[in-house]
Amino acid sequence: MALPVQDLNHVAEGLAYLTDQYKNPANVPILQGLLSVYLRRIQDLENVLWQIVNTRILANAPTGDQLTQLGNLVGQPRGAFNDTNLLAAILLRILTNKSNGLANDIINMVAAISTGGWSYWEGAHAAFGVGLWNLASPDLAQQLLTAAKPGGVYAELVYTTWADGNDFSFSSVYLSSAGEAGWGSVYGSGASGGLLASARIL
Repeated sequence: MALPVQDLNHVAEGLAYLTDQYKNPANVPILQGLLSVYLRRIQDLENVLWQIVNTRILANAPTGDQLTQLGNLVGQPRGAFNDTNLLAAILLRILTNKSNGLANDIINMVAAISTGGWSYWEGAHAAFGVGLWNLASPDLAQQLLTAAKPGGVYAELVYTTWADGNDFSFSSVYLSSAGEAGWGSVYGSGASGGLLASARIL
């Protein structure tokens, strides 16, 4: 189905509907003049309506009160968000609202929320977990993922709020480059160890 577009030619289109008897301006100049005046009012109305639509289309990055109203419409309050962050939160909230709780829905959301790396894993008894690294807003991520997951399903959010590179992880006896940083040491300041990720139940 094609999306609607703005009609910029109401006057000419309206006059074209006249029968042949009234199409010649020399014969009926008053009728065509009156119709043109009325049709210009219709064109003005269409222009105003499209101005309203265009300032509220998310792709056009609305701002201020218009963005706040759009957020309220989809269930995303402004809170302390500035316009840029609120627009991103609204787009994520729309994904949440459209979620059926399937694995693909959750994966799409995690990929959209991610500002760093991310991961997804499934456990026994319909449980799953997601990892989000260098996460900008853990509270928002928790709210969105909790709303998107199916009821009665156990889920965890594991996250960090710093850039990848110094997380705590075990290395491999087979591959020396595997892992980032392990345990710290009380004997040597050079072995400071990695930072531990946080976790929340969704």
